Amino acid sequence: MASASLDDYMIQTPADGWSLLGFLEYRKKQNDFSGLKVNEHYRYQMSLVAVQSYNKFTAVERAKAQYCLDHFKDEVKDERVCHFWRNLIQEKQESELITLENEMKISQKKKDLLVERAVFEHTELQTELFYATAQEAGRQSQIIQQEITYKLNVGKRSAEETYPITSPPNLRIQHEQDETRTPENKIGSFHHVFNVAEVVDDEEPPIEWEFDTPRPSWLNKVIEEHCLLISKDDPKTIYESSLKSIWWKIVDSSDPKFVDFLSESDLSDLNAVFLSALKNWTVLEPSAEKCLKSLAKLDSYQLRIIGETVRPKGTHGAIIRLQEMLKNIRDPVTPVTLEADDLFCDGYLDEDNKIFHEETPLLDLKDHMDPDVAYIFDLVRYTCEMIAKGIPDRQNSERDIDIFIKRHIFSCFDDILDSHFGEVVSRASRDRRANAIDAPDKAEGYHLDWMFTKHDLGKNLSWGQEFSVCERTGSKIENKRKIISNNLKAQKTLRDMHRSLIEVISAEGGGILSKPILQASTKLIMPGFLSSYFLMRAILIIYVGEGYYSSINLADFDIPTKYEELKSIIEISRIMLQVKKLLSITITRFKLMKNRAKKEKLAPGRVILPVRQKEYRSPQKPKKQTYNVILSRTCEPNGSF
Repeated sequence: MASASLDDYMIQTPADGWSLLGFLEYRKKQNDFSGLKVNEHYRYQMSLVAVQSYNKFTAVERAKAQYCLDHFKDEVKDERVCHFWRNLIQEKQESELITLENEMKISQKKKDLLVERAVFEHTELQTELFYATAQEAGRQSQIIQQEITYKLNVGKRSAEETYPITSPPNLRIQHEQDETRTPENKIGSFHHVFNVAEVVDDEEPPIEWEFDTPRPSWLNKVIEEHCLLISKDDPKTIYESSLKSIWWKIVDSSDPKFVDFLSESDLSDLNAVFLSALKNWTVLEPSAEKCLKSLAKLDSYQLRIIGETVRPKGTHGAIIRLQEMLKNIRDPVTPVTLEADDLFCDGYLDEDNKIFHEETPLLDLKDHMDPDVAYIFDLVRYTCEMIAKGIPDRQNSERDIDIFIKRHIFSCFDDILDSHFGEVVSRASRDRRANAIDAPDKAEGYHLDWMFTKHDLGKNLSWGQEFSVCERTGSKIENKRKIISNNLKAQKTLRDMHRSLIEVISAEGGGILSKPILQASTKLIMPGFLSSYFLMRAILIIYVGEGYYSSINLADFDIPTKYEELKSIIEISRIMLQVKKLLSITITRFKLMKNRAKKEKLAPGRVILPVRQKEYRSPQKPKKQTYNVILSRTCEPNGSF
């Protein structure tokens, strides 16, 4: 019985020496010491209660027991008690870490030997291929790739069977290369090993910097922040940490809360990555630019007239009506006085602080055949029709808004992508979940509101090759403007789509790619959207290296709900056509990379694409439990432990 052990402590120790710290130090020496704070603290309380119930204890001793019970909460907060538990945890981790590090060293040596052997055999066989015919070379190359893949898989399975990871969920193992550290330093450097959200198998070390360019300094801080987040062991803290993009190796550069650990110089370097990827992305086709600038000269009433003209007279008639309006409002080119410190002056400023606006050329009637011009006029038309029907003034579901206006906003993608909406399941997301450490038997991907794919580039996939997404934020439907505060689901899905594109390209190259193709992976930019009521946001995901991604908010815009707001249609059209340009570039680059990987299948100097590292699924929000419930689960009905 546990109570007999507790009575022994009270009998052996004078009443003046009864304290929580003394009890814990005594219990630590016992064979049945649980090492759990809740259990041992409860046991201490029960022993004090037992003192009060036994007649063999004096009145002074029973009074002392009551005093200890009354001041129990203060003792729990005592620094010496807290230090006792911290030391206990550190001792336990030190023992586990030494064992874990030994297993890691053995496994890493086996892996290095296996890779060296595979590379050596691959080099020998490639030398033989040089003297073979082209047909024979192709056949032997395929055999080589199969042999290497088979040996790597066999070696990996063997290592997993010999050194299985038996640690609890949320454990990441990071191999340390330094063999000269002292045990104290090893404890500090491995402190973040326990209780994290991703598992990197012994045979799957962290991805290294894969590009020829210097590794950015800010990436070190991002990795440290990621390791810090995933090192938590409390279920509630784990869940809250998983809501941050850094947890999923995504740097949300638009959210100050997530990048406050980066300096101004780091943020400047990170923004330079986006500037390089988004070079000239705002430059539209001449016809579309002329159309937008022409419409920008109209007021809301005139835009309404244009919108109501499109249906009966088409785009051609709307252009004629626009030309008539512009002739009536065209003024001679006159100088406009500007302030000397006008920061938004993009033209030539003379000594008199005057600038001359350039005259916008009129749309030609032949421009009505341009798909982007037709899109702009159609969007004005359907927005006017939606307002005329009173859609914004009534109660709407998100699907209502999808049907009445968002499908027209997304129609600019019709000539480059296929659109699907209505809770479609992303295959890229499903692949990640199916390969998760804790994957269920039947894994499902994210159910998305809109998904933009290319069927002819993924004929073996249900929805085609995935390139973009629009996701609703929040499930509560209200007829009022909402603030979009959670980008994470869309960010993760776009990240998964990028990984799927790289894996398709890698498959064309037999799992091995040339460095130019590998470095071009950062140019596969993945734009997407979030929506909430009549508010929309365009975001962008790019790959930065070592398995990490970065995200940025491109633009937020409100869909007009009144005729007086029609001028915002010009901004919406411009943003959507800019995103269309980004998607078109990504699709074209994906095709080029895929074709080049296929052509370079026998080229020397290629590198093996790092395997996608497995992750745990999103941690679930822990259920609330009261302190009494926790205590009741630690003891039996008869009061023993």
